Amino acid sequence: MTIRAKLFSTAGLLTLVITALVVFALIFAGQLKTELRQAQAAQEVAQSITELTLLTESYISHREPRMAIQWRSRSERIATILTDPASHSEIRGLTLTFQSLIKSFEALDQASAQQSPLDAPSASELESQRLELIGERIAARMRTDSQHLISKAFIIAHQAQNNALRIQQRGSSAVSAIGIMLILISVSATLLVARNITRDINSLVQGAQAMGQGRLDHRIQRSGNDEIGILARAFNAMAVNIRKLVQKDRDSLELLAQEIAQKESVQSALRESEQRYRALVEMAPEGVYVQADGKILFMNPAGLELLGAATEKEIVGLDSLDLVHPEDREVVRQRLVDLGSGGGVVPIREQRMLRIDGTSIHVEITAANIEYEGRQASLAFVRDITQRKQAEEKIREITERLEIILEKIPSGIMAHDTDGRFVFVNDNASRLTGYSRQELLNMAVSDIAPSGALTDEIVSAWHEMDYDASMTFESAHIRKDGTQYPVEVRLIAIKMDGKRVILAIVLDITERTLAEEEIRRLNIELEQRVVERTAQLEASNKELEAFSYSVSHDLRAPLRAVDGFTRILLEDHAPLLDAEGNRVCAIISANSRKMGQLIDDLLAFSRLGRAALQITAVDMAALVDEVYQELTTPMERERIAFHRDALPPAMGDPKMLRQVWTNLLSNAVKFTSNQEQARITVDATDHEDEVVYCVRDNGAGFEMQYVDKIFAVFQRLHTEREFPGTGVGLALVQRIISRHGGRVWAEGAVDQGAVFRFALQKGRETE
Repeated sequence: MTIRAKLFSTAGLLTLVITALVVFALIFAGQLKTELRQAQAAQEVAQSITELTLLTESYISHREPRMAIQWRSRSERIATILTDPASHSEIRGLTLTFQSLIKSFEALDQASAQQSPLDAPSASELESQRLELIGERIAARMRTDSQHLISKAFIIAHQAQNNALRIQQRGSSAVSAIGIMLILISVSATLLVARNITRDINSLVQGAQAMGQGRLDHRIQRSGNDEIGILARAFNAMAVNIRKLVQKDRDSLELLAQEIAQKESVQSALRESEQRYRALVEMAPEGVYVQADGKILFMNPAGLELLGAATEKEIVGLDSLDLVHPEDREVVRQRLVDLGSGGGVVPIREQRMLRIDGTSIHVEITAANIEYEGRQASLAFVRDITQRKQAEEKIREITERLEIILEKIPSGIMAHDTDGRFVFVNDNASRLTGYSRQELLNMAVSDIAPSGALTDEIVSAWHEMDYDASMTFESAHIRKDGTQYPVEVRLIAIKMDGKRVILAIVLDITERTLAEEEIRRLNIELEQRVVERTAQLEASNKELEAFSYSVSHDLRAPLRAVDGFTRILLEDHAPLLDAEGNRVCAIISANSRKMGQLIDDLLAFSRLGRAALQITAVDMAALVDEVYQELTTPMERERIAFHRDALPPAMGDPKMLRQVWTNLLSNAVKFTSNQEQARITVDATDHEDEVVYCVRDNGAGFEMQYVDKIFAVFQRLHTEREFPGTGVGLALVQRIISRHGGRVWAEGAVDQGAVFRFALQKGRETE
């Protein structure tokens, strides 16, 4: 083989080696990229779940709709990551726990919507307390799921990061080892080719050098008999020595490479351990800090947030006792002394700490001795339990309140098991039965119930009634002295100490029973009185009808006779009468007609109270227009500026409402007759439960001190000469509106006009 061919073969071998190295590097880079992407996704899930946990705590504390919207938005983002096929399989394994958390949140949201606070102790307050307890259970479940999710997410994120680091470290080591191996192979191949090509020449050169150094005993192994072969054999010894030196150097390089690889492995393990524990501390949901010689040296983000610090600089360097509540400092100081004297680990204890702003929080804390930056220190783990303390205090207050309610409630409270044995009674139960509490607790329901009172339905309800369901019935109980008394019992199935218990609320209804008997007796008497009064009313109506008939016929005849004869006298004998006689006859005739009008008005007023209402929908606007046209002449309409706004329809008797508008509008026309430009306005105001109709005018008006008289029969504020009338019209208006269940009133001022208003209830159809 020629020297050129040997060189090309060597170049091809080097190219193949480099290509293999690049392919391996690309494969490693792909695996590393995949692991890093999964680690990034795990970190994002962990961060999102941490934020969701904070939102969960905020929503449990405040339960505001805005927080519910934020919670759902954050949960949708997490759900998107969990359902991503490219995500880590262990991340997708969090789906069941996350769905449980979502269901708990929806249940809590629904329980919050149903809850309503009540002031007085009642069944509604018990329901509210029940809903509140359910909410607390759901909240506890949500906290458990959140803690489970966050712990699993951090573990998955940590594992993913460790996997990426391991792949990176193993790849680096593999690349280094393969690179060294390929380099050695390349060097060996190159040396082999070079030796084959230049063996003869190198042998001569090396022999010459050895000869120059005085080592003439060296020889080169060569089968040729040419000059180079002779020279090779002459320098054989020198070639052997050179090969030994090369082998020695190669062994040294391998030993050096092994030492370097071992050192890199140790350093990688140290870095991995440091990164793992730093990540755990930095991402831990609980506060972690290190203190030595009473000074804070380090605190993780959760601890800074717990104490309300923005940066670590605000905490590092402070005396650790300055962060402890003054009342707890002596106890904490003793713990630190015990820890420093070789206590090892301080068990979990509760204490109070001070935030940067001076506020106090309750925490659980534990500590252990460690070595930090070359010196003895203690590592403390802190958990905020303020909310738990507040919840415990609230539960204690609720328990005390319930105990007070149970003791002070006027009803007897008894709780018994499914066999009917009493397990709890309050003072009122003891008072009702006459037994002491201890006596009742040694008794059963059958001991205070009469024979046959415990029906199969009641006994089966003890075993089958749903929890928080209730059953109410009336029965009787037996006192200690043997007397019976009626009771109303309400049964509720609850759990007490993990067992099914029936809570009985017992109310002594002796007084109510007596009252019901009295009411029944009074109802019988009242019905009898109604019958008697009805008969009397019918008799009175018959007498009134007889009187109306008498007025209508017996009184009208003389009046017509007086009026008729007076007119005959005036028409036939006027010349025989002087002026005074004519005047007197005119007065007699006018007063006869006025008396007839009074009788007509009285009859109308009387019939109004007896006539039945024919309720229907009435178009008030059309009715006003029609009445106004009937009451006025074209000449009067030219004098009057009449305006009507849109009027809502009303429910009423059309004939009676026509009479109302007739009387009000006729009064407005009459009392504006002296005005050069009269103004009459009709409008209405639509309220929630009624419509107020109004008639305004700019007529004579009246003094408000007499407003109570204008709706009375025959009460007039103006003389007959000023404005004629009988004084019955407004009384009719008031009676009609009253029968419709409405009201009427007036306002006015002398010479400034009057305003009459009446209100009708919407949809009213009966008197």
